[in-house]
Amino acid sequence: MFRELINIVDGIGTLYGLKKHKESEEFHLFKAKYNNKDKCEADPKPICTKMRKGDAAGKDKFSCKNEDEARMECAREGRAVCGNCVIRLYTTYPD
Repeated sequence: MFRELINIVDGIGTLYGLKKHKESEEFHLFKAKYNNKDKCEADPKPICTKMRKGDAAGKDKFSCKNEDEARMECAREGRAVCGNCVIRLYTTYPD
């Protein structure tokens, strides 16, 4: 809870993690947040919903990065990142 308040005060907004699918080896973006033990925890499904957290291979490429950092990291990985995840990362929805 304390970490979430810091995120709000700092204006960090939504946080993301990048996981690699163990079979397809494609990276998927997951929304993430800090739990009450100050550990980064990803949602059960990526923003494209095409994978489950349990299908991830090895260590996360990154975790709890803000939107701008996530965009830069995904750009570095290039085509290996799920296109649907990238589209959703860049989509803005009206309030």
